[in-house]
Amino acid sequence: GYVREMSIAPDGSSVYAGGYNSIAATVGTHSVTGTLGGYAWKLAASDGAPQWLVDVPGLRGIRAHSDGATLSLMGAFSSDAVTLGDVTLRDRGGMDLFAAKIRASDGSGIWAMDVGGDNMDYPWGFDVDSSGATYLAGLTSSSTLYAGSQSRPNPMHHANGGDGSYQLFVAKLSSAEQLPSCLSSCSAGQSPVVSSGHCYIDGACYAHGTVSPYRGQSCMACDASVSQTEWSGPRSGSCLIGGTCVADGTWQPGPPAGRGQPANPASTQYRCLSTVLSTGWTDTHLWTNYDSCATPTFEWLLLDEGAGSSMTYAMTDMGSNVYIGGTTTGNLTLVGASGVPHHYQHITNDADVYIAQISSSGEPTAVMVIEGDAGMSNVLMDIAPNADGVHLEVGGYFRGTLTFNNGALSLNNPNTNSADRNIFVSKLNTATGATLWAATIASTRRGYTYGVGSDSAGNVILVGRMCNEGGTGPELSFGRPTGRLASICTGLVAKFASADGAVLWQRSITGVTEFYHLVVDASDDVYVGGGVRGSAVDMGAGINATSESGGSARS
Repeated sequence: GYVREMSIAPDGSSVYAGGYNSIAATVGTHSVTGTLGGYAWKLAASDGAPQWLVDVPGLRGIRAHSDGATLSLMGAFSSDAVTLGDVTLRDRGGMDLFAAKIRASDGSGIWAMDVGGDNMDYPWGFDVDSSGATYLAGLTSSSTLYAGSQSRPNPMHHANGGDGSYQLFVAKLSSAEQLPSCLSSCSAGQSPVVSSGHCYIDGACYAHGTVSPYRGQSCMACDASVSQTEWSGPRSGSCLIGGTCVADGTWQPGPPAGRGQPANPASTQYRCLSTVLSTGWTDTHLWTNYDSCATPTFEWLLLDEGAGSSMTYAMTDMGSNVYIGGTTTGNLTLVGASGVPHHYQHITNDADVYIAQISSSGEPTAVMVIEGDAGMSNVLMDIAPNADGVHLEVGGYFRGTLTFNNGALSLNNPNTNSADRNIFVSKLNTATGATLWAATIASTRRGYTYGVGSDSAGNVILVGRMCNEGGTGPELSFGRPTGRLASICTGLVAKFASADGAVLWQRSITGVTEFYHLVVDASDDVYVGGGVRGSAVDMGAGINATSESGGSARS
């Protein structure tokens, strides 16, 4: 496991962290099973003492709201169904997103929803604004993107006449939470009251006769005359075996344990004879201690409709605008809430880095492109608002040469082997779109920027991974020797001067595989999170981090 994202409480008293974990673990008196693939964690800012720890699916975003009482989460899951508290998050395609809101006091749930489509949808960018709205961003390769019973088609999917490449998306979930339209009441300890001719299933409303949109569930539907809170079926000519709809006469492996049925030997096969046997399972979608069924709504969804692929890796809110950053291999055509396309041509038609400005109402207003050499596959990993409220710090990794400000500013990779990527960090003026400066740190192998932030003076801080020569064994790439000795890699933290990007200090910590994220408090203390691989990691100043795995796995 490792820390992927962090946030700090508005009053600075607590730090929240989240990421990936696949093993049972105990921290102090708090434990997780690791069965969901991730975790959310609250620690005291003063000494790191754990305050609570909960299992969640693999987490890619955690943010404290300005009310100090709640947090928003974002992550991904790829199993048919994941139970989060008493909420069932169902997979619609190869991989889906989830968004959730929990209490800062104990990590208990308020609401959760799955977001996805019929193919892979992956989350990367995430933030909340001062009103409590939540922003999600990433890439989609689905024909239609769903959030509950709401949906938006993806025009670039091949089924809709597009080129079939994956595309960036950005979505805004409202700060206001309201009862779904089919409910007249829903309160703790009582079943929701569902209006006639509708079902309330998995946190969303469906009209009578609506077929389940989830993967493998096409034989199940809302039948309000049978149940208003569960999918009914299977429909005529189908069976539901092992959680998957199969047609009459089809052979299917038996269901695994945990779906209301006992486990079956792997060799057990069932044949769908819908006139004789129709076996299925259903469950509902509510938090154990929910206060109501109120959830946010999709305010808007922005998609790229340009040729080629694009993705969003990072997102940040700056008041009247949100900013996204990522990579594009084509010409961005961003279609916002109004439906009007905004076309942005870039120069090389190769993988380049972009930063886009989007109004809080969902309209793209500007795009800045950082050009790279052909075939270099440069990556933007993070953006964050500078303390001055005008600039953005931008970080990622690159090969060759990066060109800013339409060629007026350039940055060369100083590595001795040009095939190795290296870190970059830059400072962008959001009012003019111009980059003030760009900087890198030389290494003899490769370096990666994963997270950026700033202190109260506007100095830019980055975290990531730095690799240099010095290993004794052979270097492997996808399991094959490269012909050179292995690298020695460490976690990196560095600070750059606000005015010109000069390196003020840098630290490499042996045993830390990488730092992924950072937050800075009002006193300019910096909190960093990532992964360690070692039985004891010396952080300096007499502080040691110990891996429960003894160094055999990341922690």
